[in-house]
Amino acid sequence: DLACILYTSGTTGMPKGVKITRNAILNFVEFYVNESNINDSDVYGLYASIGFDVSIKGIFSSIYSGACLNIIPNDIKLDMNKLNKHFTEYGVTHTHITTQIAKLFINESNDTQLVELVTGGEKLGEITNDINCRFIDTYGPTEACVYVTSINEKNKIDPSSAGHLLNNMKAYILDDNFNRVPIGAVGELYLAGYQIADGYLNRPEENNKSFINNPFDDVEGYSVLYRTGDMVRLLPDGSLGIVGRRDSQVKIRGNRVELTEIETTIREIDYVNDVTVQTVKNNTNNEVVAYVVINNEMNSDLLKDSIASYVGEHKPEYMVPSYVVKLDNIPLNVNGKVDKRALPDIDFGSLHAEYVAPTTDDEKIIVDAFEKVFNQKVGIYDDFIRLGGDSLTAIKIVSHLKDYNITAADILSLHTPHAISKNINNIELDLDLYTLESG
Repeated sequence: DLACILYTSGTTGMPKGVKITRNAILNFVEFYVNESNINDSDVYGLYASIGFDVSIKGIFSSIYSGACLNIIPNDIKLDMNKLNKHFTEYGVTHTHITTQIAKLFINESNDTQLVELVTGGEKLGEITNDINCRFIDTYGPTEACVYVTSINEKNKIDPSSAGHLLNNMKAYILDDNFNRVPIGAVGELYLAGYQIADGYLNRPEENNKSFINNPFDDVEGYSVLYRTGDMVRLLPDGSLGIVGRRDSQVKIRGNRVELTEIETTIREIDYVNDVTVQTVKNNTNNEVVAYVVINNEMNSDLLKDSIASYVGEHKPEYMVPSYVVKLDNIPLNVNGKVDKRALPDIDFGSLHAEYVAPTTDDEKIIVDAFEKVFNQKVGIYDDFIRLGGDSLTAIKIVSHLKDYNITAADILSLHTPHAISKNINNIELDLDLYTLESG
């Protein structure tokens, strides 16, 4: 029977309602509780929001095991020191944090009272820091109820490993002709078993593409294959090694984005003859680049503003191209596909505002923090987001500003060292007034 519906973060304005069954939740929760030895003396720290599939894990694992469920306040989630203190204060023994935040937590909180920290959502990569608790990496789509593989990070034979399958789940690594690939070869991952969703509630046209009959097994519970779109390989220890996405989905500032969605939007503009949308690394983040062929003589600055404005009217802010490059034609390879290697390099300096040096002590300290984190020269009007910043970068900047009453949320909302400096002064003034009034 249907237990709940989880909506994936679609980029088209039509999110998919994933129909999660009771069987899926029970299978997942039973595995997690037994594998992690959770009992009624433990406390699970719920980091995930209620709309994220990992919340299933915290809520139902606590019910199943008798553990206490502790809901972590939003205002400390991006402060690793406060988060670790919260774990200590409330006796939290188990939690699940997304990959990038978990990396920061390990870097800044190697001493913790947690018994087990679980992560997932993105490729973990190689970990060099030690943490004094079990550190578990996982993999799985929402359509398979939270995750379907897990592994202790210390037991990985390769950084790409996402672990072994949970109970009552099967995996098939197939080529384009639906044949199983040899061990070690890369193929697309298909999943079957108790945790597979009962299709999509509101996207029937997607059901036939994603949920198909299993030609390898018709036993009850395994008769449906879910096509993940992820490219994997089987490692020598039997674990799954994650290679990447089959399609053009990428993560932009923490949001999953289909690049073809941005291309389609730009093609609607009457002066655009052709376009390809790619991503480039700026600091640790992906930035969207639109390479366009146009039918007029518009200069580059006006072109960028025009395209950014149009995309911004039709898509979320994180899908707006950071760079727009005008080309005479889109380079193609011998197979008629975009030749990415032939596309021109990006001038990262174009994201900088006209340089203005800091003048006050506060501005100097904030600019210094920006420069340390971004590893480049920064002026007081340079924009945090356009420099490639995200919530993780904001946390790093805050760690250099410990003497100030400033948060990662302030960095994300104020953007420039100049605005942040003014905000710091305002906060300190308000605090002084409050102290006087209280006195």
